[in-house]
Amino acid sequence: MSYSDFLNAIKAQDHEGIPVWFMRQAGRYMPEFSQIRNGRSIREMCKDPETVAHITELPVRKLGVDAAIIFHDILLPLEAMGLRVEYGKDGPSVRSNVMDLMARGKFFEYSKENDNYPLPESIHKFREGNPGVPLIGFSGGPITLASYIISEKRDGDLSLVRRMIHNEPQRFLEILRILTEMIIDFSKAQLRAGVSVIQIFDSWAGYLSGDMFSKIYSSYLREISAELTGLAPTIYFSTGTWHVQSVLEELGFDYLSVDWRRDILSYSNAIKESLGIQGNLDPALAASDLNVVKAEVMRIANGMKWKNNYIFNLGHGVPQFGSENILKEIVREVHSVTR
Repeated sequence: MSYSDFLNAIKAQDHEGIPVWFMRQAGRYMPEFSQIRNGRSIREMCKDPETVAHITELPVRKLGVDAAIIFHDILLPLEAMGLRVEYGKDGPSVRSNVMDLMARGKFFEYSKENDNYPLPESIHKFREGNPGVPLIGFSGGPITLASYIISEKRDGDLSLVRRMIHNEPQRFLEILRILTEMIIDFSKAQLRAGVSVIQIFDSWAGYLSGDMFSKIYSSYLREISAELTGLAPTIYFSTGTWHVQSVLEELGFDYLSVDWRRDILSYSNAIKESLGIQGNLDPALAASDLNVVKAEVMRIANGMKWKNNYIFNLGHGVPQFGSENILKEIVREVHSVTR
């Protein structure tokens, strides 16, 4: 592992090797994660800085990745805004009638005083034990968080969001405004605590039409990037957003994280060279035939090694069925490539 390669790559500075980390790199695919969890809920774990720091460092120690990402959940900050987050067998849900809350003035702006999760303390705890390891902080993107609030559960194709945009545009913009301010405050709190980078996770953004993304949504993303510019490098992750590629390039983020459905080699030739790229191995390969995995890893890594601001990653998070051994091999293969 080479922490300096990651820190230099994220700033588009010269470095020797290709840095690599994985979205959702600490999770249920790891046997040790289950042992640490020991029947506890996500809430219980995230309220314990010792546990958060331990889980955060697992992939660094076991996989050899070049950066850690703080263990947390994108929905937890919503609890500090008057919403109730639940985690069930079918995934997370936001159990609140947001329309009623907003009508009664009970959908609050985010305040760290109302946040019951000691994330800054968890960041400090990780830093104490891992002083040289780059640490990535993160937040959900406005449209992804809005989808959970509006539908009260995962709304992967944004059908309820899009209906609201058409039928109640002012109410929708009010939700985006409150969420954008929360994301900025939440991200800055992590930066003050000591993270090196901020990534915005916006998995469902690609379900917006081109007009919706460019004319309604993009201004909120620009505001987030503008508020964080100069404080730390920023990464924007989305999926299925190739129809708004020209808009993405002008959002102001330092890096765009590319999903697995794009050919990253042609993608890198199509966008401006100053923009960093992260990605984009198919997550399904995290549990596939090792020879197939190695061939695809080398195709991507050798094809992208010319680019100073490139970071190897998956095209989405590590799946629950992922293999720890396969991920270790991916890291070894990436690190074997000489720039």
